[in-house]
Amino acid sequence: MLLYHKPTINHPRKADVMKAQILKSMLMLSVLASFCFPATTYKLYILNDGNGTTSPTSSITVNAGVYTTIKAIPKTGYSFVGWSFVSGAGTLYTSSTAATNAIKIANHTAIKANFKLIPVTTYKLTIQNDGHGTTTPSGTITVKYGVATTIKAIPSKGYVFRGWSLVSGKGTISGKSTDATTNIMLTANTIIKANFYAYSVKAKELQVSESENALPQELVVEQNAPNPFNPSTSIAFAIPLQNRDGIEMDASNVTVTVFDMSGKIVKSLINEPLSAGYYKVSWDGKSNNGMTVSAGHYICRISALGYVKNIKMEFMK
Repeated sequence: MLLYHKPTINHPRKADVMKAQILKSMLMLSVLASFCFPATTYKLYILNDGNGTTSPTSSITVNAGVYTTIKAIPKTGYSFVGWSFVSGAGTLYTSSTAATNAIKIANHTAIKANFKLIPVTTYKLTIQNDGHGTTTPSGTITVKYGVATTIKAIPSKGYVFRGWSLVSGKGTISGKSTDATTNIMLTANTIIKANFYAYSVKAKELQVSESENALPQELVVEQNAPNPFNPSTSIAFAIPLQNRDGIEMDASNVTVTVFDMSGKIVKSLINEPLSAGYYKVSWDGKSNNGMTVSAGHYICRISALGYVKNIKMEFMK
């Protein structure tokens, strides 16, 4: 015997049908509202006091109640102080002193970015000398923090610059303290001194050219004159600006020494720092102990900046 089963048909529940109809109605109302009741917008004016800029600049249109990012950018030498409302009403997302902020407004509003000049720290720099030269600048000047100031030492005739010494304060010299022309940066009021020393009385300066091109590229030693000689002779030599490695030197130790033909030191004429230039030194034919040497041949050796030159001299009786 066959049994017949009537198929089950699932009908939507009345509640679900109503819910779907409500959602559909709400969606239609939302779309309709967007056309009939558009979002409220206002003008936001972003101003500045002339010591910086803003982003965005000028005026923009914003939606009511929606945060809009604003940013203040100070000019060099200025810092941002804060935002101030010029007109209208608005709410800043964070402190008014935050340069990057956000604002929402409830009507047309003008807001202003305010800046201030950053005060520059200055110090007093006093440039002294030991009386055997001058400096540029001289005396006391005002310098800015973090700014390098060029200073230059100029020795008097017959003197050589020895180096800078810090008398008081805090200053940093770029390069070496023995550089006659250098830069200094201060972190406090500072006194700096230029120190010089005299040439040996035996080394008489012939000429120090104003033009670096006039100086030789290496140590130059001329033959002594007169030669043969009695009672004295002169040795002329020129010191270059650069040593054998091509490094420019303000001053370097120079030796001028007389040897006999066996290699024994007879007389030390110069043993001291000298700057680049032209010099000559005299020898009176006497040894280091003050005795007149025997007639014969002698070697004069000049050493400077890694160079060594020899000349042969003849002393006559």
